[in-house]
Amino acid sequence: MKGNILLGLAAATLLAAGAGCGKSDNTTLQARLEALERTVAAQEKQHEGMKKKLSAGTFEVVDLKGQARAALGMGEDGCPALTVFDQDRRPRLTLTVTPEGFARLRLAGTEDQAGLSLVVKPFGDAGMSFYDKDGKELISLGLGSEEPPHLHFLDAAAGRPRIKLAMSRDGMTGLTLHSKEGKMLSRFTAMADDSSGVWLMNSGEDLRAGLTSTPAKGGNLVTFDETGRLFWSTMSN
Repeated sequence: MKGNILLGLAAATLLAAGAGCGKSDNTTLQARLEALERTVAAQEKQHEGMKKKLSAGTFEVVDLKGQARAALGMGEDGCPALTVFDQDRRPRLTLTVTPEGFARLRLAGTEDQAGLSLVVKPFGDAGMSFYDKDGKELISLGLGSEEPPHLHFLDAAAGRPRIKLAMSRDGMTGLTLHSKEGKMLSRFTAMADDSSGVWLMNSGEDLRAGLTSTPAKGGNLVTFDETGRLFWSTMSN
């Protein structure tokens, strides 16, 4: 609208200036009017593009009290983040892209850092983690393109998994128990061919005993010496 008004005023000015001129002058005047039309059209197009783009460092959504309830901007790590706050200005939901390129959704409780986190890596690996009020990870659920699905229960103090449950691509399911130092102490397995086993290790992860069951041979109890060599088996007695 504004461009049309300006174009009309400019055209009127050119026409007034060209009144009484000859044919050649009128031709020149017409060319100048056409050039002016193209200029105004280009400016209007640029103006429309600018109206569709709004730039700022941070956008905030405020409630009726003027208190920020949501914010969209760049974090201290230089990554974009969308944060939603509760009525006490505590961040309850955060959506961001980490410096490593991970898409992360964090849902927080009202007590400090308790909550859960959903992460998707660039190559499709996905994970879910649960945290206590101190922000320490307690449960981890993962699904990767290279590694099998797994569920870990962690020791918050040590930050290491104490229980691991996983299933391989060939159908084997395994449950392992670990010490505070992260050493595997026992393993329970179920194979795709319906065989199963229980394995016990010492603190150095040396295999010391096992109990297996297969559809063809039934059960078998085995023990191993300190070097890991077979010491005794029910099938050999």
